Amino acid sequence: MMRYLPVLTDRHGVFAWQAFIGWWADLRDETEYMPNTSFRELDFIEEADLYQECKSDLLESGTHHSMVGSLQLWKKVWKGHFGDVKNSQASESWWKGPEARFLAVSFASQSDKESA
Repeated sequence: MMRYLPVLTDRHGVFAWQAFIGWWADLRDETEYMPNTSFRELDFIEEADLYQECKSDLLESGTHHSMVGSLQLWKKVWKGHFGDVKNSQASESWWKGPEARFLAVSFASQSDKESA
């Protein structure tokens, strides 16, 4: 797994990066591997809402608001260190593609035949 190593020149950036590492590690420990995969899946939540949850947790634990990192840094830590933690939206996105339309049409056609 590729690791994201930040080029941070100030204590604020290093602290924010380390805080996000800790938050993601705790969240990862609360999830289980999905059957027959090497991924851990979160219940669907918008990324912005998950970031706000992280920010809230950090503030409640005593982190000063000026030391909470940006959404971009939070995403880099997620993708770079915790890429095995997936949002269930990603696994359900196939349902919105062309395959979904094919399945919906096939299912509707079969239902029409059975009702006739």
